[in-house]
Formats: sequence, C-alpha cells, structure tokens
Amino acid sequence: LLNSLPTVAGRSFLAPFMAGVSHLTHLPANHMPTEILAALIGLGGAFVGAIVQWFVARSTIRSETERLHRQLSAEFRLQQFSQWQNQFQTAMSELLAATDHEAGKPFQKERIVPLVLKVQLMLNPHLASHAQVNNLVNNLALTVNGWHGPQDLSSLLEIHGALLEAARQTLYLPGK
Repeated sequence: LLNSLPTVAGRSFLAPFMAGVSHLTHLPANHMPTEILAALIGLGGAFVGAIVQWFVARSTIRSETERLHRQLSAEFRLQQFSQWQNQFQTAMSELLAATDHEAGKPFQKERIVPLVLKVQLMLNPHLASHAQVNNLVNNLALTVNGWHGPQDLSSLLEIHGALLEAARQTLYLPGK
C-alpha cells in the first residue's frame, strides 16, 4: 500500500502521516480502529446536531417573525381605526351641526357640500352600517339643500336622529 502512493523525489506525500500509523498496517482491510471510529461517530454526531439545531433555530425564528408580524399588523389596524374614528366623529359632528335647524342659522351649501363629501369618502359602501350612513347623509344633503323638494322640518329632524344613531353604530362597530 505504501509503495503505491504518489512520490516526489522518492518520498511519499503521506510518509509523515503513515509513519505515525504504521502500526495499523497489520489490521484487516475491513476493520477500523476504535479511536478512528469513535472520532468519525463524534464528527457525524456533531454534524447531525448542527443540522438539527439549524432547523430548530430557523423554525423558531420563522414562527417568532410571523407572530411579530401579526402583532404589529393588529396594532397598526387598531391605530388606523382609532384615527378613522376620530376623523369620522369630527366630520359627522360638523355635518350635523351645519345642518341643525335649531342653530337658527341659514344652511350654507358651500359648507355642507364639502362635509357631505368628506363623510362619504370615509365610508366603505360594502359594509352595511357604512352604506346606511351614506344613504342618510345623501338624504340629509338633498333635504337641506332643497334638491329633494321643499325643506320639511319634521323630515329633517327624522333624518338627523337616524343619522346620529347610524353614525354612532358605525363608530363602534367597525366591521359591520
């Protein structure tokens, strides 16, 4: 076996190594020394352990990232809804105040129309409560501006009451 190894200037490349293990040359070809076998098993165990640890760490990082994403998304949606509530409440109170007959001021179309549009832009017509508010806002605008016939105080008060209640429900039931 030693004679078949490549040589340079008559010396084998593995000569120093083989000199240290020359006492092993008397073992049969299918028998490995216990020390080398133990080292290979230890090396294989370390390799398998590292791979398992990598999979566990990757799985843990992925689950923590997903949990953090869900938490941040929920916080963002809550913050967005809170801001929407404040803006919607302000717009609705301004619209109701501008169309209140008891305020004693004549209705100002140039103030009411932008408020109606602002409220309508804040609503999602695909949600039932939002669609109801939108319908009532339209009726209020038509009644106040005289586009739906002569102004009738009782119908105006009725629309005001219904709009106030619908807006209150929309403010506190966001997904309905």
